[in-house]
Amino acid sequence: MYHRILLAYNGFADSTFAARHAAELARFTDAQLHILGLTATETAIQLAEAGGTTHLLEEKRKTITQTVDAAAEVLTDRGLNVTAAYREGDPATEIVSYAYQIEADLCVLAHADKRSLARWIQSAAGIRLLAHLPCSLLIPRSE
Repeated sequence: MYHRILLAYNGFADSTFAARHAAELARFTDAQLHILGLTATETAIQLAEAGGTTHLLEEKRKTITQTVDAAAEVLTDRGLNVTAAYREGDPATEIVSYAYQIEADLCVLAHADKRSLARWIQSAAGIRLLAHLPCSLLIPRSE
């Protein structure tokens, strides 16, 4: 059913919940799990410029790298076939690009709130993701 599962991951509670779903699906289907850490550079640069610090983007890179590496290590230790990757830029564009690159069968995304999820899906980023994603999309509902 699934051979390559893409998990967009940032380490927050909702993405940890999504990671559990992705890991269980990967275990059940014997799929390779690709964990993609994203640094949204436009937002980080705007925040850095507004705050007068240029270190914010580097801090975001370091944090997401450490978070993804830690998740990959835990899941690998649990016997899963895990690959960690990192991208910078527009999240929707980077998720779609990476999904094509790895020939993903499923993309797992996290979203904490159904109301904000509805707004996000109707946003330009959500529309781009839904229109161009080359695979199925799972957005697990957090408990």
